[in-house]
Amino acid sequence: MRILLIYPRFEKLLEAHPALAEPLNRYGVGRFRTPPALGIPILASLTPDRHELVVVDANVDPLPVDEPWDLVALSYFTPQATHAHAVGDAFRLRGMPVVAGGMHPTAHPADAGAHADAVAVGEGEALWPQILADAEAGALRPRYRAELLPSLAGLPLPRRDVIARPEAYEWQAGLVQATRGCPFSCPACLLPRAFGTRLRLRPIDDVVADVAAMPWPEVYVADDTLMLPTAKMADYAHALFAALAPIGKRLFVTSTLSLSTEPALLAAMLDAGVTSLYVVFGFDPVSRKALEPGASVRARTRALDGLARVREAGIHVFGSFGLGGDDQDAGVFDRIVELGRAAELDLAEFFIVTPYPNTPLWDRCVAEDRLLGRPWREYNGAHVVHRPAGMTVGELERGFQAIWPAFYEGVDPQQALRSLALRATPR
Repeated sequence: MRILLIYPRFEKLLEAHPALAEPLNRYGVGRFRTPPALGIPILASLTPDRHELVVVDANVDPLPVDEPWDLVALSYFTPQATHAHAVGDAFRLRGMPVVAGGMHPTAHPADAGAHADAVAVGEGEALWPQILADAEAGALRPRYRAELLPSLAGLPLPRRDVIARPEAYEWQAGLVQATRGCPFSCPACLLPRAFGTRLRLRPIDDVVADVAAMPWPEVYVADDTLMLPTAKMADYAHALFAALAPIGKRLFVTSTLSLSTEPALLAAMLDAGVTSLYVVFGFDPVSRKALEPGASVRARTRALDGLARVREAGIHVFGSFGLGGDDQDAGVFDRIVELGRAAELDLAEFFIVTPYPNTPLWDRCVAEDRLLGRPWREYNGAHVVHRPAGMTVGELERGFQAIWPAFYEGVDPQQALRSLALRATPR
């Protein structure tokens, strides 16, 4: 078969808010174009060589809508759904079968199904081989649902060559995943419902082989749960970082403030090449308590102490702050700026908390009639698409616009650029 695999287009921050370009470009934030997420390289690795596979990133590549394809597959998140659905409709009008998969179709299969012949609900490893077999037989089913969560052992290495665009992406770092699932239930996060509440750990030898095979000097370890303060994750993280150390990559790791700051773990991370920790604020219990109205000295101190221990270990902190959560009021913008300065953060980004389909926040907003009915392209963290509980829509919109220059006021642009170089190498 001739298979076309598409990563649909989505609106970037500075496309939504061009007025922010001037202050943000001085600090190197807001302008990075990055390769697609891991879904497409994983599907490519599961596609037998007898098929002709073409991968298109619609953010940088033209769409070959006038070529004949035996199967068109779309893998997308909610902010890409507006474009994905238009693309699906266009190929179906030309008589070509379309299958939709990824986070948005998994969360909202009925929505995706209106623009595709088949919808994959769940993880690609459990579904893609059967979809290919049915497409080859001309017998696609409307719905494919993974009944069991796949093991992460023995999976083929993602085919990152299919998304190699050195001329198109400013950040050529490899993306690697070591875990799936999450035991928490943060209001705006889909991960527990999509990947399960039980943590699945990828064998360390498989992660090491994956990282060692990457041609890039920088690797983004995209696991919010890797630093959870539990015995199970501590043992796994220690072993993983010890195994990654000899490879000599520069590692960029994701976490929340509900993290382990055990000195031995931080030392192991530093030895493994971890230069920067991307910390998401506003979802986990520690950061939510530190930013809530009337936050106690104890809650604020706990947050600052955790950040200080990371920084003192020699690891830079890149903050990412969610704005407009139901436990926040209009004073949160000032509290975030104050916390950032107290923590000596020199890099941060901000996003509007968004009720993605099938999250607890989505359920609450639907039940309370708080959705504003915006198109999916605006579910990108740069638009207000629901009425927040603790402030007005206007307060959230104005606060989002104002917090970027407010945070960076007094931050040395050259220092910010040097810190940014710890996680990326801009061209």
